[in-house]
Amino acid sequence: MKKAAFAFCILIGSSVFVGLGVESAMGQAVKNAPPKSAFAPPTDAEIAAARSKGLVWTNPTTKVYHKGGEFYGKTTSGKFMSEADAIRQYYRPSPDAMKKASPTAMPPPGAKAASPLKRK
Repeated sequence: MKKAAFAFCILIGSSVFVGLGVESAMGQAVKNAPPKSAFAPPTDAEIAAARSKGLVWTNPTTKVYHKGGEFYGKTTSGKFMSEADAIRQYYRPSPDAMKKASPTAMPPPGAKAASPLKRK
């Protein structure tokens, strides 16, 4: 009976030490290991290949896609996909792309529309 009580005290005592922050050497090695990154940013070669294929860079955090510019392949998380797939997954164009887009259907208010026929 004394052996069982002794083993119980050792078991309880070791859990108290672990609760106080005293860890084994193996626990220290795991604690000091560098954090695993779930996202590896694309290399410059991957960015160039995606750009040549016409892919957009999607940012899942903001649900924005980039066709080019400073954030293309550079946000903290994201992936390349076709623009049609990005739109199908409810991504919207980046604000920079919206500024560059020119309206083709209507001229700005107060401006005269260009005539397709040239007069002599």
